[in-house]
Amino acid sequence: AITLDDGSAELFNPRDPLPLSKEERVAIVLMRSFCPQQSTPDTLVGTVLAQGFSRALSLSPPVLTKGGLRRGSDAKLPHRGMEIFVDQTDIVRSIVMENAKEYHEVIARCRPLSIEDVTTHVASPNTILEEDKVIRFFKWWCKYYRIDSSIIRYAPSIRDGMRFFPSNETLSSFQQTNSTTNLPINGDDGSSVVHLRDIMYYVDDSKFPSSSSSTSLPMPDSVLPPHMQQSIGGGTSSSMRTFYDESFQYFFTSLTMEVWADYVSAHKCMTAGQPEDELQRNLVLTTLCKEYQKRPLTERVMFASYLQTLLATKRCIPFDSQEPTQYAADYPADLYLYSAELKAFDGVSSSSFNKV
Repeated sequence: AITLDDGSAELFNPRDPLPLSKEERVAIVLMRSFCPQQSTPDTLVGTVLAQGFSRALSLSPPVLTKGGLRRGSDAKLPHRGMEIFVDQTDIVRSIVMENAKEYHEVIARCRPLSIEDVTTHVASPNTILEEDKVIRFFKWWCKYYRIDSSIIRYAPSIRDGMRFFPSNETLSSFQQTNSTTNLPINGDDGSSVVHLRDIMYYVDDSKFPSSSSSTSLPMPDSVLPPHMQQSIGGGTSSSMRTFYDESFQYFFTSLTMEVWADYVSAHKCMTAGQPEDELQRNLVLTTLCKEYQKRPLTERVMFASYLQTLLATKRCIPFDSQEPTQYAADYPADLYLYSAELKAFDGVSSSSFNKV
C-alpha cells in the first residue's frame, strides 16, 4: 500500500505553483453552474443528474486546458502525477480540475492521463527531458509500480527512447571517470544529450567504495552518475533498496566486478604507470584485492586467473626505486620480491628467485 509518508504524496499530487488566472476563475464558475448540487439523503443524486445531463448533450462540452478551450473528449485530466511528464497543451491544470471536478469527470467526461501517454511522450524522438525530470520519473515509477505492476511492459520502450540534457555535475562525472572522455552525443542545437539506453548499470556500494574528496574509482560511461543514483534513491543506503526493486529490472542492473575489472584494466591509471595516478591506481588495486578476499575459495582461483589475464601486460603494480624513474608502476612480470620476503625459501637454491 502507498502511504503519504513514503514520498508518494508529492509525486502523485505535484504542486501547481501558478495561481488561477482571471479566465480560469470565470471558467470554473461557468462549469460549476452546470453541476447539480449534492443533496440528501443520498449524495449520488447530484452525480446521477449530471450523468443524465451529459448524455443529453449532442457534443462533448468544452473545458479549459493549458492550451485553451477544448472539447471534453479531446482533453486529458491529471492523474497521479503523470502530468509532470506529459508536456502537452490538451491537459487540464490540476487546480482547475479540482475546482470543478464533477464537471470534468461526469459531464465533460474527460479522459485521465495514462501510462501510454507518459510512454508516448518521454520516449518520443522529439522529446528531450531535463535531468531533474528524469530523476523524478524514476522516483515516481518505483512508487506507481506498487499500484499497477503492469506498467513494467512499457519499460523497454521508455528505456530505448528516453533522452535527457545532463546537468553540469553529470558532465563532470563523465569527464573525471572516463579515460576516453566518451561524452554524450550532441543534440541538434549543439548541446549534450544522454540516451538512457546507454546507461546500463548502477553501482552497488557494498562492492565498490564510495568516492572520496581526493579520488574516485574510474567508472565506465554506461554507469549511472553517482549523484543521479543517490537522488533517485534518496541517499546511499536507501539508494540500494530502490535499485533492488523489481520495477527497475528493465532499466538498470548492478555493475559486476568482472565488467568493471575489464573496463578499469584499460584505464590510464592502470596502463600508463604515471605518478599522478597513484592514488586512483592504489584504490583500484585495493578494491580488486578486497573482492578476491571476499570470494569463496572455490571462486578465488578463477577470479585471480581472470585478473592476471587482464593485468599481466599493464603497467599497474607500484614499486619502490632508489633511482629516479618516470614511472610509479611497472609490469607484474618485471618486478621482484624483496629479499626479506624470501626467508621462507632459504633451503631453495637462490638461483630460483630474483633478489633485490
